[in-house]
Formats: sequence, structure tokens, C-alpha cells
Amino acid sequence: MATEEEKKRNLARINAMIIYGLEKGLWDLLGESALAMSATVGVGMLEKLEQTMGLEIAGEEPQDILTEIGRIFVDEIGIAVKFDITTTEDKVDFVVEKCVLLNVEKDLVAAGVKPFMCPYL
Repeated sequence: MATEEEKKRNLARINAMIIYGLEKGLWDLLGESALAMSATVGVGMLEKLEQTMGLEIAGEEPQDILTEIGRIFVDEIGIAVKFDITTTEDKVDFVVEKCVLLNVEKDLVAAGVKPFMCPYL
């Protein structure tokens, strides 16, 4: 029987497989049209972050929202070890270190899929 640590690793593996399968399947069905799903996926994620993680969006500055999302991803969920944002007038740059989904994204890119469901998009 698996230890609790092994179960956590196996859960992360199956979640990565699900993400890979969903993203690859959508790409195979829709091609580049799948890129249009990023905004819809993002809206759904924001709704869940509000409901389950206490994220507050209404009346907040975009920079503050992004900073809090990064904090949640790093401190509460553990999807990465670092998340930094820099903004200019018309550009937002993200620096994400050691994202646990990086290998999934690499596998998708190797399979010809342009990333469109990464939580940082």
C-alpha cells in the first residue's frame, strides 16, 4: 500500500495526465481555435479561487489581484515556488519558478500543442 507521500505524488501524476489529456484532446479537436478557450478557462479558475481560496476581485486593482493569485498558487496550493509580476503600460510579465506543471506543458509543446490552459496564462 502506498504511503501518504506516495499518494500525494500519485495524485499529482494523475492530475497531470488529466490536464495533458484534456488539453491535447481539445487541441486535436479544435486546433488553434482552442487558444480562444484561455479566457474562459481563466474566468472559471477565478470563480473557483473566489469561492474556495478567498480571492477578492471586485473593486481591487489588477496588479493586486495578480499578486494575490501568485501568492495563492505558491503559498496555498504549491504549484510553484516563486511567482513575480512586473507590469508596464501595455505588458505584464510573469516569472514562475519550478512550476509543477512545467513537464506537462513541455510534453504538450513537443506534441505540437500551443499552451492555452496554463493557470499562469
